[in-house]
Amino acid sequence: MGRLTDGGRSDKLIGHDALVSKRNRGLTCPNCRGLARNSFGSEGDFLAMEKTINVMVADSRLRPVKNAAPVDQPLFPQDHYECAACGTRWALSHPDQAYRGFLKPVGSR
Repeated sequence: MGRLTDGGRSDKLIGHDALVSKRNRGLTCPNCRGLARNSFGSEGDFLAMEKTINVMVADSRLRPVKNAAPVDQPLFPQDHYECAACGTRWALSHPDQAYRGFLKPVGSR
C-alpha cells in the first residue's frame, strides 16, 4: 500500500500508514528507542532492564502510569510507564519461572 495522504498534504498520513506510524512512534523516539523486549532471557536481563527503567524514571524520561489495565498476560505482575517525550505507553511484565515476561509498547496518550 502506498502512502496515502489527506487532501494531497504529504505531511499527514492516513489509513494503515498512519496507524503503523503511531504504533511505532516509541520505537523511533530517542527517549525510548531500544526498550522493547519480547521476553527476557534470564533474571539478570530483567533486573538490568528494571534498573534502566528506574534510572529513566529518576531522570523524568519515563513516568509511571498508575492503575493501568494489564495486557496480554494479566496473571503476572505488570508495571506501566509513559515516555515523557513521545507519550508511548509501555508495559513491563515481570518474568516468573518458565514465563519470561516482556517490555513492549501498548499505546500512546
